[in-house]
Amino acid sequence: MREKTINLNSRKLLIFFENKDIERNLNTDDTLLVVNYRSNSKICVFSNKIFPQQKSTSSGQNTKTDHDGVFLVRENNIEEYCKKYPCTILREKKAEYPEWNWGKSKGLDFDRVLIYPTKNIEKWIKNNNIELAPSTRCKFYVAATRAKHSVAIVYDYNDDEEFEGIIKWKTE
Repeated sequence: MREKTINLNSRKLLIFFENKDIERNLNTDDTLLVVNYRSNSKICVFSNKIFPQQKSTSSGQNTKTDHDGVFLVRENNIEEYCKKYPCTILREKKAEYPEWNWGKSKGLDFDRVLIYPTKNIEKWIKNNNIELAPSTRCKFYVAATRAKHSVAIVYDYNDDEEFEGIIKWKTE
C-alpha cells in the first residue's frame, strides 16, 4: 500500500492552530525564522516584497562579491550574462539538468540564479500590487531565495522603466 504524502504550508498550519480553541495554551514564535543565512540583504529586501503581509526577513549572510543583488536581464543578453556571472537556471515547470524547476530547487542554494518568470510574475515585477496566485507567489519566493549573491530575472524591460530595488543589467 502506498503512503500518502501530506504537503502542509507552514503559514496555513500556523493559522490553523491560531484559530483553534487550543490557542490559549499555545505560544507562537514569530521571531525564529526571520533571519535568512543564505541570501544577501538585497535579495531579502526583494523577497520580502513577494509576501509583504509576512514579517520581513533580514540577511545573516555578509559575504560581498562583485555582483550582488537582483537584476533584470533581457532575453537577448542571457548568454553574455551567464558567461560573466555563471548561474543556475530556474524555470517554473519543465527543466532538465543543469537547469532546475522552482519546486525541485527548494532547500538548495546556489551562488547565483537566473529565473525565467511566468507572465503573471512579469506583471508583478512591473507593479508589485498586482495579485499573484498564492501557489505562484510561493514558488517564486522559493526560486528567488535560492541565491546567495544574485538573482537575475529574464525580463525584456524598456530603458525608461524603473524598478525599485532591481537593477537593469546591460551589456558593457
